[in-house]
Amino acid sequence: MVSKHGDNEKKSNWGKYIIVIIIILVIVAIAISVMFKSPKKDSSKLTDERLISTWTTDGTTVYEFESNGKGAMKVPSSEYKFTYVINDNKIYIDFESDKATDSDYEYSFEGDKLILKGIKSTTGEYTFTKNN
Repeated sequence: MVSKHGDNEKKSNWGKYIIVIIIILVIVAIAISVMFKSPKKDSSKLTDERLISTWTTDGTTVYEFESNGKGAMKVPSSEYKFTYVINDNKIYIDFESDKATDSDYEYSFEGDKLILKGIKSTTGEYTFTKNN
């Protein structure tokens, strides 16, 4: 004769196992989400006050940086508007037009000079003089 009491114990144990498995899965999911969440502080800022101005290089190329994260590169007969973001000492320029290439630079100042050094796929180093 088969005991119904044994079947009830098996069902009760299964229920406990399922609850333990669900709890473990929830803990693992929380741990994974915490691991992949960006813990670094957001060091980006809209602008660096020293940057806000008009800057000239090579006698013909002018960069204009506004305080609202917008600007323009002006060359004879063309103007290319862009937005920019600053993160630490890096500036990321995103041109509205596909005719101009988005650029990433490390930037620094030496007196009234702005120095842009290409990073990532941007190459070259450029020195700009501040226009007053």
